[in-house]
Amino acid sequence: MNGTGLQPPRPAVVLGASLALGLLVAHGLLFGFVIDDAWISLRYAQNLVDGHGLVFNPGEPVEGYSNLLWVLLGAMGLVLGLPPIPWLQGLGIAAMGALLLLVPGAVRRLTGDREMMGPWPGVAAQVLVAALGPAACWMLAGLETPLFGLLVLAGWRAAMARRT
Repeated sequence: MNGTGLQPPRPAVVLGASLALGLLVAHGLLFGFVIDDAWISLRYAQNLVDGHGLVFNPGEPVEGYSNLLWVLLGAMGLVLGLPPIPWLQGLGIAAMGALLLLVPGAVRRLTGDREMMGPWPGVAAQVLVAALGPAACWMLAGLETPLFGLLVLAGWRAAMARRT
């Protein structure tokens, strides 16, 4: 355990997360789905990068996004010259990868931290997440859903760690 109270992930957890993420990406590609709201977020990001501010149309200060952090991350990709939709999809994949790393710890917490069971219940949970259609579909849809899921799980784990 390090000074943060978090343990580094076990090799089985990292392997499980890697395999589950590969399955999740393959599963997500079957949907071939990018939601139009991703383009709305990118329009705000592009106007921000172009110096017009967080507006949909320059000169019309209307807030029409509900995902400021995602718009700012989209703007970062635009500043870096990255293709916008693949950039947002890459962020979705990264967020799901991080979420998959946190899943076994959540399973341990929910099952009473029974070390005698080893890492396998957590790895099984990672694979189950990879099998979820909504997780696969929204991971590549271009919106902040995977990041939101990651932040919720990370927040829950942090709150539970404070209780002990």
